[in-house]
Amino acid sequence: MKIAALPANEKDRLAALYRYQILDTGAEQVFDDFTTLASRICQSPIALISFVDETRQWFKAKCGIAANETSREVSFCAHALLQPDDLLIVPNALDDERFAQNPLVTSNPHIRFYAGAPLVTPEGYPLGTICVIDRVSRQLEPEQQDALRVLAKQVINQLELRLALDDLAAINHKMHQYLMEVNQVTRSAAALEKGDFKAEDLNDIARRPDELGQLARVFQHVAQTVMEREAKFQQQLADLKVEIDHAKRAQDVAQITGSGYFQEIQQELANLDLDEFWS
Repeated sequence: MKIAALPANEKDRLAALYRYQILDTGAEQVFDDFTTLASRICQSPIALISFVDETRQWFKAKCGIAANETSREVSFCAHALLQPDDLLIVPNALDDERFAQNPLVTSNPHIRFYAGAPLVTPEGYPLGTICVIDRVSRQLEPEQQDALRVLAKQVINQLELRLALDDLAAINHKMHQYLMEVNQVTRSAAALEKGDFKAEDLNDIARRPDELGQLARVFQHVAQTVMEREAKFQQQLADLKVEIDHAKRAQDVAQITGSGYFQEIQQELANLDLDEFWS
């Protein structure tokens, strides 16, 4: 048995594989349908969608086999990674020195025929294969080979769609968060109008490096200036009220002391003999 060499771009290939976050995910009907189609089109009892990481080949979808993964060392798909531009077809594994002593050939599931279409990303990284397997030696018709290539492209399209949907969900989350923070700035404006604005309510938004963060910082500065001016105005108003009260009191006293009645009382008090009054 010959263990497949690592692709020259193995580090980048693995990074591309992990970016899709497909490994160890649950069964999905769309991928199961691809293996069903591959099995029927190629008239093979076993069909797999496999992804190859550092140490194993893991089956995202399968039909005709119970295993969920195998080691990378015994993987036929690991060999397919080395020729990402075309199918890997093994008509009879017993006649191929790479696989004749492979335990998947010499024991269960007794692989004889293998055909795998590499799953190649738009950037050119092979992630694994969609493959068909039989327990008898055979070949694929050209139309079956073409169909397997088409299915490989559709698997990649599905991975790209999942990635796009994840990106869209992330964008929607960021947009929702952004709108909530915009609403927070709006509520702060209403709070400033009512006089219960707290600058710290905008601290998190003010730390943003974008235009919204700049708006929050400017709003905090303006609000602080407005509140300081309002406090100063209220103090001036209170001081003015005190001055007005003092002036009014002095005016009231002047009116009283200047009245004829008050003058008469003062005259009577001046003429009054207090010693005689108290005796």
